[in-house]
Amino acid sequence: MENIDICRACSKIIRPYIQQKIMGPLYYSTIQKALDEKRNIFQKEGEKIVGFILWKVYKKEPTLLLHKMALDQSSLGGGRGSEMLRQFIEVATKENRSIRLRVAKINSQGINFYRKHGFEIVDEEKNMKKITSVMFRKC
Repeated sequence: MENIDICRACSKIIRPYIQQKIMGPLYYSTIQKALDEKRNIFQKEGEKIVGFILWKVYKKEPTLLLHKMALDQSSLGGGRGSEMLRQFIEVATKENRSIRLRVAKINSQGINFYRKHGFEIVDEEKNMKKITSVMFRKC
């Protein structure tokens, strides 16, 4: 699959989350950098991408910053998100890094998902658009 096709697939998956204001935009450059640095996990149904995780290396400490995680709305509830997150946790463990991530405070489903997987809330912050996010960490 070409990078442009991957970008289009990711953009399509994330669109409903952006419309619900529980996730910010996803830029081509962000996807491209994650692909170049092999900092991504994709869930596929045949050749179709139905979910993804993109992450960054946090330079200030041995931490991976989960930048975006999203599943196609039709794939929710089937364990695919948990499987992707399990794979991501394995990457962090192999690299001897902790994980940080943000979830919009209004995204109760996302907050409960990460809590279920052992993440702890460590802080809250407001961005420039005055949207409050909950900061999670898993060591």
